Amino acid sequence: MTQGKIWRHLLRFALPIMGGMLLQMLYNTVDGIVVGNAVGEAALGAVNTSGSFVNLLLACATGLSTGASIVLSQFYGAGKTHRLRQCISTVLILMLCLGAALLVLGQLTTGLVLRHVLSVPEDTFAYASTYLHIYFLGLVFQFVYNALAAALQSVGNSRATLLFLVCSSIVNIVLDILFVAVFRFGVAGAAVATVIAQGVSVVLAWRYIQTRQKVLALSRGDIRFDRESCGMVLKVGIPVVFQNLIATAGTVFMQRLINSFGTSFMAAVAAGSRVEQFCVVPAISFGQAISVFAGQNAGAGDFKRATRGLAMGLAMTLGLVAVLSACLVIFARPLVSLFGCTDRALALGMEYLRFMAV
Repeated sequence: MTQGKIWRHLLRFALPIMGGMLLQMLYNTVDGIVVGNAVGEAALGAVNTSGSFVNLLLACATGLSTGASIVLSQFYGAGKTHRLRQCISTVLILMLCLGAALLVLGQLTTGLVLRHVLSVPEDTFAYASTYLHIYFLGLVFQFVYNALAAALQSVGNSRATLLFLVCSSIVNIVLDILFVAVFRFGVAGAAVATVIAQGVSVVLAWRYIQTRQKVLALSRGDIRFDRESCGMVLKVGIPVVFQNLIATAGTVFMQRLINSFGTSFMAAVAAGSRVEQFCVVPAISFGQAISVFAGQNAGAGDFKRATRGLAMGLAMTLGLVAVLSACLVIFARPLVSLFGCTDRALALGMEYLRFMAV
């Protein structure tokens, strides 16, 4: 990324990330569509309520992986392959430990959070509790996958992560239909399908790095924890973690307010927010592209080129988001209907999307 046309580098890097994020979001979206149509509006609202708590914990994974990709891209841009592998090993160990710790925390606090923080209504409480207890088993997979994806993105390879997510999304969709619509396992089936799909993405990413991306491949001797590398990642990643936590904490308390209006309101916001989140993808994916682009050029000492990349990336992002926002207004009814919403829930969901488009 230190040579050639800037817009082309940004677009080639951002598009696979964008596709990957869209597929990653399909985990929860397909859960919502299948659960909403096969089980009902109460189950749809429960799965969405669970998502606000899950996202609070995942803020750490996404923030630290952003920090890791920036630090790793600087090592790669400077040609320091030994430090690159050293940092990858450290990030993997860090994310594995954090994922395991938050898994335990999630299991212990699910009931308290649902009842006292989110104030989940009684007709959806059992659905939400079941979904979360199973979903949290996949937290370690999500943290490790974010570390592996950060490593691949740091060397400019965002296409591989797209391929992994295509495979895992197909697994998730097939298992969702099988477990929920065919075997009638309810929200438990949706959660199990998601956990299995997340595990598949980790296995694929690890195998790819070890066999196809030799500059990132780790031998037994490489696997150790380096305090200096950890400090560099935390220095960059922790501000992003706090930014994510502030945003997701806001959604948790907003979800509490939503839950107080009953099942139809919960289902409407569940459908609307799942559609809306797809429109935020360009901003996040171009943000990651700009981070890696700037990291490689900063490592090479070309700060002027890094600044030009920022301006170009912002312009491309705004154009895409404007188009997607228009689509929310035009196609609000069929988008909300996908989730099995009818009558009051459908009307509220359409209203939600048209306001959020702005």
